[in-house]
Amino acid sequence: MSEIITDKLTGKTSAGDVTITSEGGAVTMQLQQGVVKAWVNYTSITTTSIRDSLNTTSLTDISTGKTTVTFSNAMANTSYSCPTACSNGDATSTASNLDPHTFLAGSINFNSFGNTTLIDRNFNLVSFLGDLA
Repeated sequence: MSEIITDKLTGKTSAGDVTITSEGGAVTMQLQQGVVKAWVNYTSITTTSIRDSLNTTSLTDISTGKTTVTFSNAMANTSYSCPTACSNGDATSTASNLDPHTFLAGSINFNSFGNTTLIDRNFNLVSFLGDLA
């Protein structure tokens, strides 16, 4: 088994252009495009607070079920993707949805719903994919 130990990967053509080959060898993609640029695990029960995160500076509790997530390093544009999940962390809670809206380069707003009612949730999980500024 081979092992590569490094602190930095630099593309041969340009510094930020590192290409990887697919498992089948038929296609390539840029490594940077497949890397999560930010993520956050937060609670909005009682006090809105971050449990753990990457590239997330702060949360703003707007009102029940409404939160703004602010990035440490902004995204390049507003076309990033953010898969989400939210729940109370038990098997008996109602259907939950974490709805992203108002995409800005430096922040994004979320509404959390229990069925169709805005509600605070214990576990709010979001990953951000796209280009950093």
